[in-house]
Amino acid sequence: FLILQNAGMHWESYIRDFLSYIGAEKGLSLNTIEAYGRDIRRFCDGVKKKATEGDIISYLGTLKREGYASSSVYRNLMALRVFFRFLRREGYLDKDPTELLDSPKMWQLIPEVLTTEEVEALLEAPDIRGEEGMRDKALLETLYATGIRASELCSLNIHDVGDKTVRVIGKGGKERIVPIGEEAIAAIDNYL
Repeated sequence: FLILQNAGMHWESYIRDFLSYIGAEKGLSLNTIEAYGRDIRRFCDGVKKKATEGDIISYLGTLKREGYASSSVYRNLMALRVFFRFLRREGYLDKDPTELLDSPKMWQLIPEVLTTEEVEALLEAPDIRGEEGMRDKALLETLYATGIRASELCSLNIHDVGDKTVRVIGKGGKERIVPIGEEAIAAIDNYL
């Protein structure tokens, strides 16, 4: 097992140092830093002053059994890898317990996709005779036509939608221009 070099120091001190490091040196977004902090704290709450490869494998297995998505399990693994690499480099650990862990295979992380028939049924589901149905149709058509995240869709303003493109503010406040199809524009116009 791996014991912290300074046994009197609590995990929280290491976590704070790590989060300061990734915030200042890596330029990660606040949301990413907060997610890494939550993931690492949850793991560390269960291991107290030692961490082994087996502890990490067990922790990831628990997340999977609790119904966490593969992408969330993978993010937890990545957070722990970066954290333990940092602790090893700073001399707080004698060995990185994540060093020999394989990443989950990429196929496990690829989300399931809808069939053509399922997409068509979804797009036809809203009852466009009412205002809510017209709104839902516009939302679904826009998601389908642009491929933007649901959170990005929710933050769109009418001024962001043009005749052929949409201005999207994505993760980390990054702006991009995305093409949009005629059916989505027609659904938005119908709702408005």
